[in-house]
Amino acid sequence: MHANFSLPPQSAEIFDRLSRGLFISRNTPNLPVSDLYQIIFRHFDDYKAYFKIIGFELEKGKDYFYFSKSETRGQTEEKAERLFKYLDGLEILYSLEPDLRPGSILMLEQHEEQLEKNRNLKKKSLKLPGKIGQEKAIDRLRSFCRSLEKESFMLDIDDRQTKYLVLDSFQYLVDFFTKIDQNS
Repeated sequence: MHANFSLPPQSAEIFDRLSRGLFISRNTPNLPVSDLYQIIFRHFDDYKAYFKIIGFELEKGKDYFYFSKSETRGQTEEKAERLFKYLDGLEILYSLEPDLRPGSILMLEQHEEQLEKNRNLKKKSLKLPGKIGQEKAIDRLRSFCRSLEKESFMLDIDDRQTKYLVLDSFQYLVDFFTKIDQNS
């Protein structure tokens, strides 16, 4: 099967980012990534067809794009296990910021005192992965937010204050756990 595609020159960059499991969100202040979002948005049908030929499924969420692939049961379980590691951290974030959603600004330092005084939140925060000797709840939560940033769900927009923008791709996590909850 031969198909003729005329795709923008940024296609390799788009593929590189998405094939690493990252998301491309509309609301990122990172201009190069924002440009990639606009390119995919304008050429979505062409990209969807092209990536399908090479074994990737381009998916569109609410204001974000990502790749999915047919997965074996083991791969699906591994993905679910990886996402479930986020559950405690997300519960803490929603306890601190009940209206947290894409577009929200999360300022961790505002919650430091609340984290240290609330035994339940502090106990949950100690379950979060962290460095050895990282015993303060706020330090664990910072590490958690950095992992969300690494996975392209948040972006640290002011590292002096640990101020995060919740990206549109965060909705993927919300939808994932909502589906799990509905199927339980």
